[in-house]
Amino acid sequence: MVDDWATFGRQVALGIGIAVAAGLVIHGLLRLASRRLEWARALVDVAHRPFWALLLLAGLWYGAAPSVTARSWWPEASQVFTIASIGAVSWFLVSLVTYVTDLTLGR
Repeated sequence: MVDDWATFGRQVALGIGIAVAAGLVIHGLLRLASRRLEWARALVDVAHRPFWALLLLAGLWYGAAPSVTARSWWPEASQVFTIASIGAVSWFLVSLVTYVTDLTLGR
């Protein structure tokens, strides 16, 4: 397993912290835009869950990778992260396509 759990925990916390900070900045900008633009409000409502899932997964992967890449089980864990990332990106893209479709059909 991981020899130094404190280092592993710090790196994972740093990765997730960076992802959350980036997400809060993007979410704040879209909330500011949604005060005046109806489409931005609808976009935030539709895509916020898949967006956060994708960011948190990326932060976890980014944080865990440096401390465990030399371990024998990391290739399998990396494959799981890859599959989960594909699922999260797909969920995000489906929500964006749904949003664009609703926007188009509403006009």
